[in-house]
Amino acid sequence: NHEHVAVITSPEQYGPVIAEIDLSGGLGVETLRRLAAEAFRRTMEYDGSIHAYLAGGAGPAAIPAGLDTTGDLTLVLRKAMDLRYGENPDESGMLYAWSEGPSVIDAEQLHGMPMSYNNYLDIYAGASLVSEFDEPTIAILKHTNPCGVASAETPLTAYKHAIAGDRISAFGGIVSSNRNIGGEVAAEIIGIFTEVVVAPAFTDAALEVLTRRKNLRVIRWPTMLDRGGNLELRSIGRAFLGKIAGPKEEEHGIVPTDRSPTRAEWVDLRFAWKVVAHVKSNAIVVAKGRRTVGIGAGQMSRIDSVKIAVERAGKRAKDAVLASDGFFPFPDSVEHAANAGISAIIQPGGSVKDKEVIRAADDHGIAMVFTRKRTFLH
Repeated sequence: NHEHVAVITSPEQYGPVIAEIDLSGGLGVETLRRLAAEAFRRTMEYDGSIHAYLAGGAGPAAIPAGLDTTGDLTLVLRKAMDLRYGENPDESGMLYAWSEGPSVIDAEQLHGMPMSYNNYLDIYAGASLVSEFDEPTIAILKHTNPCGVASAETPLTAYKHAIAGDRISAFGGIVSSNRNIGGEVAAEIIGIFTEVVVAPAFTDAALEVLTRRKNLRVIRWPTMLDRGGNLELRSIGRAFLGKIAGPKEEEHGIVPTDRSPTRAEWVDLRFAWKVVAHVKSNAIVVAKGRRTVGIGAGQMSRIDSVKIAVERAGKRAKDAVLASDGFFPFPDSVEHAANAGISAIIQPGGSVKDKEVIRAADDHGIAMVFTRKRTFLH
């Protein structure tokens, strides 16, 4: 009976409804249909909340309440905004959020041009990466791939080390920090063209500096380190893939080589392992002193990723460590790493040629760790 009864479900509707009645003496068919659709959306959300309450706790503990992966999922997506366009200018872009729980919707833009589809992909990728670390960590990303990551005692030192990882690739990138940004860090950031800076908060001094750049997007995201559970969905046409992602810790690694990593190498291996999980496969990260010095991403051949990573590291590869998101199918990657001066490697293991890979590491005095789990990112 929506053609005869107007259901008003929000105070925001009062003004437009009253104005139309005053103007036309009643409500038109399109208005009545729109109000009815909004009413059913509201009752759908209500029923969905009841379903979420009753289903809560049935699934793994990592999943937010109400998202039970043992059966069908009930998701209510709230449209937050239209974006300028999608990944490309000829595509439409929109941002949606689940009706409950922290998300990228909590991000508040303090300055700069409107956020784009790609910007949101980047700040989520950056937040996911830096949230792996307890210590001050800054990541610089391009197209969701990190090009420089560093952990240090202060955000200022972390930024300087991160930008030094690959200053050329960092041009036009986004900066993600797991600590509040102060004036000194802001002054460093505006020294190179940057698209977006995202952090839990910014000091007044930082905002005074960053807002000098007219188009620089400054994003305050207080809940950026609270990912709201580890269920991740990806649309593939009219279907969805889901996965339950866990922390990227190296938990039960074994050392199959004659030499075990030194204490300093262990620190860098654990650092590199967390970072490589956020690099598109095939992924290789070369790190030294809790900072990346070379990254190879998204290559069809693992040896090509190794070559790119050590080439970007250059002389810094000497006595650095290397992390691989998947096992080495052949010993050639180890040989190439050894020729560059790599001293320790962390990788999943599990190749039919593991013995040859281990032998190559032993021949060059390289310590190697098998994590027994891979960290592919497609």
